Amino acid sequence: MVECPQSGRIETTIHASGDGECILRCTARNNTEYDEVISDLPFSVSGIGSQKRNPYTLIEACRFDGYDDSNGKEKPEMSLESGISNRKCGPTWVSFDKVDFGPDGADTIHLPVFSFATELPIEIWDGNGTSAPSRLLGRFTYRHESIYNTYSENVFTLDRRLFGVHTITIAFETDLYLHGFYFEKTPKAFAKLSALDADLVTGDSFTRTDTAVEKIGNNVNLDFASMDFGSDKTPSITICGKSNTENNTIHIKFFGADGSSSTQSIEFPHTDNYEEKTFEITPVSGAQKISFVFLPGSNFDFRWFRFQ
Repeated sequence: MVECPQSGRIETTIHASGDGECILRCTARNNTEYDEVISDLPFSVSGIGSQKRNPYTLIEACRFDGYDDSNGKEKPEMSLESGISNRKCGPTWVSFDKVDFGPDGADTIHLPVFSFATELPIEIWDGNGTSAPSRLLGRFTYRHESIYNTYSENVFTLDRRLFGVHTITIAFETDLYLHGFYFEKTPKAFAKLSALDADLVTGDSFTRTDTAVEKIGNNVNLDFASMDFGSDKTPSITICGKSNTENNTIHIKFFGADGSSSTQSIEFPHTDNYEEKTFEITPVSGAQKISFVFLPGSNFDFRWFRFQ
């Protein structure tokens, strides 16, 4: 901030990083303890473009934002077709900011790699780097015959589906050339969704673990928005869960974008461990919000579900 010599007012310059709407809010206390004046000034930014990355087309490896610079380690060098190589820096990781998976999300990553090795370990992390607070999404083994100066893909499924904006880190130890990465675009409505992916979980009694929502008791709702089934009606649902009662009733509520609503009920029998069970339902189509409702007397551990 600087003081304008002509007016004596304090002025500042705001630099936008991408297109969108924003609000500049200023407050003044006027020598009091609390804000007495609040002033908003809306802005619309255009012509810069989006700073978010599209994961459904190839994100070239040379566009990484962060890398392992511990102990003075060198930055991976640019290589074939806008890829990178770790031949000089050794085991390393690279991260990519502002990868926007949107409301449908994705969990299947394609990695085009060239290496003289035919097997090599690769890790995928959610966050910048390979330590907390980043979260490991999977340890994989890339396998492919070595074809000189040619990228060959492997496809891996992450431990969980990613929604919205994330930083993606790819870690590797063996000498390789990484072209980049991209994800498969699949509709959320027909994906295998973890109970932890719920947009909202409310109720009297439940516990979140690393892999499930457990000890679901009285009046618990798990809501999943943006479930668009299109014109392909879905006749069944598979649920992976554990019923801690003789029989656990699960009400599935469907709220259509056209204002319609309906409720279907299934009975999940007692199980000693997590089990997958498939239930026939009245076919559903179109854009929906889904709510799993557990009434008093419930005692259920919920890992994942999939409409099919």
